[in-house]
Amino acid sequence: MLKFIFCLGEYIGIIVTFDFMKMELRHGPKNIKGKKSQSIYIRVKHSNLDWDKSLGIVIDPENWDFKKREIITTKALNNPVETERLREFNREVHEISKHLKYAAESFYYTNTFEVKQWVKDKNRPLWIERCETWYKEYKDRHKKIIQPYFTEAFNETIERLEPDWTAAETKVRWESIGRNIQQFMDKKGQIRTDDMSKNVWSRMTKFFENEYYSERTDTYGLSKSTIRTILKKIKAVYYDLEDIYIFHNDVKNFKWSYKKKKMITLTDAEIIKLWNYKGGKDSKQTARRVWFYMVQYYGCFRISEVKLNLTKSQAKNSRLKTPRELWDSVSMDEDSKGKNIFTWRCYVKKQNGEIKTKNVPIHRRLAECLWGYMPKDLNDTDKFPKELTVNGNTIHKIESEKTYRQFINSALNDLGIDKRIKSHDIRKSFITNAKKKNMKIADIQNYSGHESEGAVLAYINDSDTRRNSEMDKIT
Repeated sequence: MLKFIFCLGEYIGIIVTFDFMKMELRHGPKNIKGKKSQSIYIRVKHSNLDWDKSLGIVIDPENWDFKKREIITTKALNNPVETERLREFNREVHEISKHLKYAAESFYYTNTFEVKQWVKDKNRPLWIERCETWYKEYKDRHKKIIQPYFTEAFNETIERLEPDWTAAETKVRWESIGRNIQQFMDKKGQIRTDDMSKNVWSRMTKFFENEYYSERTDTYGLSKSTIRTILKKIKAVYYDLEDIYIFHNDVKNFKWSYKKKKMITLTDAEIIKLWNYKGGKDSKQTARRVWFYMVQYYGCFRISEVKLNLTKSQAKNSRLKTPRELWDSVSMDEDSKGKNIFTWRCYVKKQNGEIKTKNVPIHRRLAECLWGYMPKDLNDTDKFPKELTVNGNTIHKIESEKTYRQFINSALNDLGIDKRIKSHDIRKSFITNAKKKNMKIADIQNYSGHESEGAVLAYINDSDTRRNSEMDKIT
């Protein structure tokens, strides 16, 4: 009678075997060191009868003890996800071994003569068939229902909830968040609903803050508000489908806290300094770039919207519209006080890429940028230049957004303004400065094109506590 001792990490025990019976584990079919990651094999052997089976559990060589033939679960302690994965594999291998041990012992003691006859006849096929049956019994008993990938569950929730949504924007927002999550899965690997643990959520937030890339804006990192929305949507999927699929217990407890960044905007005085900037190697080029930012500021545009509204098309080298062509989109309207004002029907580009329109009240400085002066009425176009110009020099093209972003921070540095401005901060600067002049939020909304007053408020820099001055009246 032989005794076979087995050790699998946390599980240590003694198997009392029958005559010449041996059960062992191997890293790959030959248990050879130095190979690449391989599946764990289990072998059940009795005399000249043997059966080998890959368990489909792939382990790196450094996580396998070749002497003891067991999984090492301590090397990855600094990686909680990997540690838990190895421990789970360890538990599974232990359960399989235990099942095969009892199945083999029971069969041998009730069919001793038959097994001995197999040995005598070298009838290995019958032995293999019997071992396969024992293994299948284990798999059937422990059959796992594979849960869907979280992105699949996310899309399913959209389909389930969509009939109750009253606003089309709701689906657009859900789909936008879905693309954010999909980029994480594409970069880091798909996660199933039952694997969405706190560790995964921690990795997701770090990815969204630092690695997420937006091709549209050529920037890295999502806004805090977007990450907060992602968290809400993940929990919404959990509560919608918790009775259908298995979710990790951590999902409902996901949290995310962050230190709110100080909003950076340019004051009126700093705006005036920028408008009068003459630095740079090429004065004409500098003037054209300052002109670009004046159009963005007084039109309260996103940086991409300047090109969207001033060019014939969105082709790379599209021709600019003439002042007369731009004027064709201007109409005379009345403001809230009944006073006649010009409004420019122009394009806005939403975060999801959707193109809409807004009617921008034409600020005197915007009129000077586009037409050279503020016309008296719709027919006062005799003095319009043939092309867009600045200081009498023709503006031939809109440069890349990257060029404009680099220019403004270089200019602010030359001006001694210790602020690093992103493209969207110009739009925020206009809204903040308008609010400091006590302009009503509803009136600011006409410039910004936001769909709600709440969205406008998110663009106001509350840390700018300066008082209004005479300087405000000339900007």
